Amino acid sequence: MAMPTSYYNFRRWALRTFVPESYWAESVTLNGAKIRLRNTPYSFGVRSTLRDNSYEIAERTLIVELARPGMQVLELGGSIGIIAAVVAERVGPTGRVVTVEASPKLTSFSRTWLEVGKPIKVLTGYAFPVWNLPPELNIKGFTGGEVSLGGRVEFSFDDASSPGGAATATRAAPPPSSASDVRTYDLSTICREQGIEPEMLIMDIESSEEILMKYPANFPSFIKTIIIELHPWLYKDGERDQQRIIDAIEREGLKLVRQVKHNWLLQRPG
Repeated sequence: MAMPTSYYNFRRWALRTFVPESYWAESVTLNGAKIRLRNTPYSFGVRSTLRDNSYEIAERTLIVELARPGMQVLELGGSIGIIAAVVAERVGPTGRVVTVEASPKLTSFSRTWLEVGKPIKVLTGYAFPVWNLPPELNIKGFTGGEVSLGGRVEFSFDDASSPGGAATATRAAPPPSSASDVRTYDLSTICREQGIEPEMLIMDIESSEEILMKYPANFPSFIKTIIIELHPWLYKDGERDQQRIIDAIEREGLKLVRQVKHNWLLQRPG
C-alpha cells in the first residue's frame, strides 16, 4: 500500500529539522565533479545517495564512458544538476552543457553553482525531445515533485488521439502548478537560442518521452548519441510503450547499443 504524501512530507521535515548539517561532509566528488552536501536544499535521501556514490550511477556510467573534451551536450530533465556537473567535468572548458529542468525550485538553486566557473547553462522549462513542438500539445502543469525528484509534466493532445496506447492523450492531470509561468521548449528552440549543436542528448524527463510515440522527433544529424532513462511503470502500456519509444528513436537513424538498468544508449552508426 502506498504511503500518503503527508507521511513523506512529515518524514522529510523531521529529517531536515533533527539531523544537523554537521552530519554531512562539506562535499563529495562524483566522477571528478565536486558536489556540495552541507547547507543544500537536498533531501536526506538525495544527500545519502550522493554520499554513497549511488546517485544515478547507471546514467553516470554511460556518460563517463562517452563524454569527451570539447563535446557539446544537451540534457533534458536536469533535476538538481548533478548530471550536468559530471558532464561538464568530462567535456572540460572547451565543451558546452545546456541543461533544462521543469522545476523553478530546483533550477533556482542549481543555477547558483552550475553556472559559476563551469561551461553550463541552466534553463527552466518543460522540455520535449522533438525538433518542433506539435501545435496540439497542451501543457497542463507540473506535478509530483512534492516528495521526490520525480516531478512530471502533465500534458495532452488537443486531438485526443494517440497511437499505440500512449497515456499522454488521456492522462488526467491535477490542477496546474504555474504552468503559464514556465516556458515549453523543443530541441530546435534550445539549439537556436543557445547556439549549440549537441553531439550528445541526455534525457530523464519522467515520461515526457511518450511524445515520441505520437510524433517523429526529427533529430538533426549532429545528435550522434542519446542516453535516455525510460519509465515503463509510468506508461499506460508499460514495457510495450517502452519498446515503442525505443523503436521511434531507432527510426531516426540511431541504433540501440546498450542498456544499463533503466538507461538506454542509442548511437548513430559510424
